Amino acid sequence: MNKHLTHKDLAAYSADTLRQRDRIRIDEHIHECGPCRARYEKLMAAIAPRYQSLKASNDLQERIMRSWREIRNGDVNAEPNGIRSLLVKHRRTAIASAAFAVAGIILIVTIFMQGPLETRRGSMVMNRMDAGVTVNGIPARNGEAVYDASMIRLPEMAIAQLVYDDTIKITLINNNDFSIDNFIIEKALNVKLGLTLRDGMLLSAIHGRQTTIKYEYRTPNARIEPLGTEFLLQTEDGVTLVIMKEGAIKVTHIRSGKSETVPSGRKCIISDSFACMPTTKEDMKIFDDLDKLRNGSYAHLLLPAIYDLKVRAKTGNRDTGDIGKEKNNKKNDIQNEGEDTRNDTIEKQNSRVDRDRERMQQRMEQKKMQMNEMRRNNKTNMNQQMRRGR
Repeated sequence: MNKHLTHKDLAAYSADTLRQRDRIRIDEHIHECGPCRARYEKLMAAIAPRYQSLKASNDLQERIMRSWREIRNGDVNAEPNGIRSLLVKHRRTAIASAAFAVAGIILIVTIFMQGPLETRRGSMVMNRMDAGVTVNGIPARNGEAVYDASMIRLPEMAIAQLVYDDTIKITLINNNDFSIDNFIIEKALNVKLGLTLRDGMLLSAIHGRQTTIKYEYRTPNARIEPLGTEFLLQTEDGVTLVIMKEGAIKVTHIRSGKSETVPSGRKCIISDSFACMPTTKEDMKIFDDLDKLRNGSYAHLLLPAIYDLKVRAKTGNRDTGDIGKEKNNKKNDIQNEGEDTRNDTIEKQNSRVDRDRERMQQRMEQKKMQMNEMRRNNKTNMNQQMRRGR
């Protein structure tokens, strides 16, 4: 998508009302386009405080729901109440009635988007945070509550940790582009959580215990659906890496729809296809030392290094230097082919020029012969006229 996103696109993306393919398209655009990303963060920073404080009283919610049921069931003769009672009281002008109708619709939509009356919005707490971390473009504070519709960014060599009670702990690490898309807590303490990792790396540790958690992570090319588990998730340049420590997850390739279950003791690389393999003891050390992970001590176990190993495996475990030489040779061959093509083109052009020059010379010769013939004819005619005159 070359053009910038419209306000309608950003609003629909913020409300999570888009189809999956449109959401992916806009998500990729926000990740790649700085101006649109800044507009989205500004929008989130503006509406989040208002949305967080939005709450209707139980009486008003009941009146709205009762009116909604009457309208849905076609009971137009019922005693006015709820929204319609408000409209009866404010019939002074058509504008007033329209305004109250719109207000009622907004309240209904708000209630339905929040789910049943026993649900509420959840928030996570920024428990550990290094300098440079931002939430919706604003510097984050330690202990700050982070709600849904929040975009979190980390600079290089930084860590930020999000926690919810003793149930959920998400540790973001280095150059991270992460968002909490939705976070709902039901009355029975069931948690529904939607998260997106556009770029970077995180450690996820979520255990149900007394709480039932239904959640998923999204990356540019995969959807991860775990339940009570601990793992590392990384995405870079359209490639996703999952290293399992505990539990199991279901990974779905977004474009193909193909799914793969990854249990503990396995790791999986998701690019155009799946490449899963057993983990090593060294892989498990990643979960024990955050500082080493942040400082790059385990870079050889992560993207892009591990993806290069996958490429080597496909090429028969040949040495990386040999593969590099082959790539250079192929590049040189392509360049040579291009040079030959250019030379052929130049030769054809030169041949065409030579042919044109020959044709031009032939025309000039013909024209010269015609002029000479005309001169001879004119001279002959003049001589004949002179003789007749004598």
